[in-house]
Amino acid sequence: EIVAPPTGRDCLQLTPYWDDQAQLFWFPSGIFLHDLPDGHQWQREFQGFQQQAMERALPSNEIAPRRRVLQTHASDSGEPSSLVATRSRRLVQHPSDPEKIAGRAAHTIALQQMLRKSGMVVHVNNAAIALFRFGDRVHAVNAACPHQGASLVDGEIGDIEDMVEGRRCYVTCPVHKFQFDLSSGAVLQGRNCKPLRTYTARSVQNDGNAKSRMVEVGFESLATNFFSQSDGEDF
Repeated sequence: EIVAPPTGRDCLQLTPYWDDQAQLFWFPSGIFLHDLPDGHQWQREFQGFQQQAMERALPSNEIAPRRRVLQTHASDSGEPSSLVATRSRRLVQHPSDPEKIAGRAAHTIALQQMLRKSGMVVHVNNAAIALFRFGDRVHAVNAACPHQGASLVDGEIGDIEDMVEGRRCYVTCPVHKFQFDLSSGAVLQGRNCKPLRTYTARSVQNDGNAKSRMVEVGFESLATNFFSQSDGEDF
């Protein structure tokens, strides 16, 4: 969901400001904390749809046990080594693993059934930022997947238990299923992909109403064309 740029009086409330202590420019996003779906609740709903889709795509009695694939070696056969090597490459591939294919399909179907996207996209400081919420904590990352640019708010969010890191919140790309840590941007699943860029984010209460906490995103510097876009406003 893309938030339209504010107009009129709202612009004054969304002016970025410098924070000496944090050494950041804070950009109010125009999004209140509780406008974002809660990641824990969203994950539970998603997992329900995913399980249903998985059961329809691959009934339990059709899930075959995984088998190890033995590789053929040139020394085991009297055939020319080039022919054996070609056959070896075919044997070690898994292009039609039914359970894996069904899992990816179920993941996509479940995403399509969700009534809300997992987060929201805002445009601040000449950047498209995806915002995700888990309880009172907000994560801000680049809105586009670093693999091939898919919209991450169309993907899955959730948290997992890590034996070393503890609980880790993640986002999974809706297209190629790359998974990223929302705190560090580290790639949790997938190969040959650079980390996801993350940003400092917080929520600031503007008045006495606890539900009116504005989400702000922090930047170390202003975009090069910021002043040309702000029409000479002072801040």
